[in-house]
Amino acid sequence: MLDPESPDDGSPALTPSDELTSSGGGVQLPWPIDEFLSKSGHVPAVLENRRRFARIYYRTPAALLIKTSLPAISRPTAAAPIYVTDIARGGIGLLVDQVFYPEERLTLHIPKLGLKQVLVRRCRRLGERCYELGAEFSTDVPVVPASGIDEECSSAEAGGF
Repeated sequence: MLDPESPDDGSPALTPSDELTSSGGGVQLPWPIDEFLSKSGHVPAVLENRRRFARIYYRTPAALLIKTSLPAISRPTAAAPIYVTDIARGGIGLLVDQVFYPEERLTLHIPKLGLKQVLVRRCRRLGERCYELGAEFSTDVPVVPASGIDEECSSAEAGGF
């Protein structure tokens, strides 16, 4: 976790926030928060699924460090509250309040998992100030999976997912 007192590179501190829909912005879920947070277990597979690894619902608030990572898209450095929707061995699903483009690199702070670097693969709008991101864990930065997540993914894959 980044120290809120003194981030290494002068960027805002990353800390998850329970207040994700404050007046200053944040994700506006298109469904009730209780409904969103209540899902758990394996994400059902669909027929046209091209995923390499099984996904598990991992519904939790998290934080996102936004920086410019594509030369054509200038972004001010800022920290933003987000939600994690699901996780797999190779990537993660997120809900954010703005558009991100494929190949943008993001830094996440996820409770119990710590800091993770990801590469955006897709983004689609679900509602006003709510975009669903699919992101792949960056292979050029070491990513240590949380205890239990990797094992659950492996057992789901063995079960035909």
